[in-house]
This record gives sequence, C-alpha cells and structure tokens, in this order.
Amino acid sequence: MTDSMLSDNSRRRTKQVLRFVCATAFTVLATRYTYKQMLSRKCMYQNYFLILHLQYLTNLILPTDIPKQFQRNDILQNVIPTNEARTALICASAVTLGISTMLTTGAAMVLNISSLEDFSVLIKSSIKNTIPNEKLLVIDESTTSIIDQIKQLADESDKQESNKDEDQNDPKK
Repeated sequence: MTDSMLSDNSRRRTKQVLRFVCATAFTVLATRYTYKQMLSRKCMYQNYFLILHLQYLTNLILPTDIPKQFQRNDILQNVIPTNEARTALICASAVTLGISTMLTTGAAMVLNISSLEDFSVLIKSSIKNTIPNEKLLVIDESTTSIIDQIKQLADESDKQESNKDEDQNDPKK
C-alpha cells in the first residue's frame, strides 16, 4: 500500500466530513430561522397588549379602550396571508432540505461514497454480489494475507465436502 492511496483516502474522508458539516450548519441555520419566525408570530399579539398597557399607564389612552372581561381582546393586526404562507413554505422547505441533505451526506460518509461513480460501483457490486472496484478499497499487506488464508481454508473445506459426497455416492464402498 502506498502513501498516495492513504492520502487519497484521507482526502476523500475529509471531503465527506466537510460536506456533512456544511449540511449540518445549513440545517441549524434553517432551524434557527424557523424558530425566530415562529416566535415573531407568537409575540405579535403579546407585544400589542404590552404597548396598550404601557399607553394606559402613561395616560395616553383612556381606560375605556382597554378590553374588559367578556370583551373581545384579540385585536388582529394587518397581516397579509400570502406573506405568511410564503414564510411558512420557505421555513418548512429549508428545514426539510437540510435534514435530507444531512441524511444523504451522512449515509455517503458511512458508505465511503464521494461521487456518483462510487455510488454506481457500490450499487452494481451489491446487485452482483461482487467485490467493488479495487481502487476504492484500501487494503494493506496484512489484510491481503488474511484474505488469502481465508480463501485457502474455504477451498480446502469445499474439496473435503466434495470428497465426502463422492464417497457417499460411490456404490463400490
């Protein structure tokens, strides 16, 4: 195994982690923006009543302007429904896009996928049950020796099983 293969693998991993971190940062920012928008919608009415109460305390409005018990106190502000819908759509889309991007980049990082070529090789190998392209595998000498030993043991056990089958099927014995 050469140093160029190791540096290539470390560059691939760094790129994958960087993509995941960027997706996470986007998700956090989108979530914070959505949270702020929700708070501003919630506080819209609370601020109105606070201002009304302060005006009452400073004698800027008459006490008759303050709603009494059983009177309607939900004074609506001028809100354009299309702007509210647009904001809700943007917030929901941003959070959904961020979460799906995090899931995609996280899965690609776990499966060691850096490009569409890597993805196609992985899918083809999983369909055909073969070993993926060897340039994607980083195998050192000790690992290759262990793989060779396992293959030899598997071949020996196959030969022994085939000999047993021949002995059982042989009518001379």
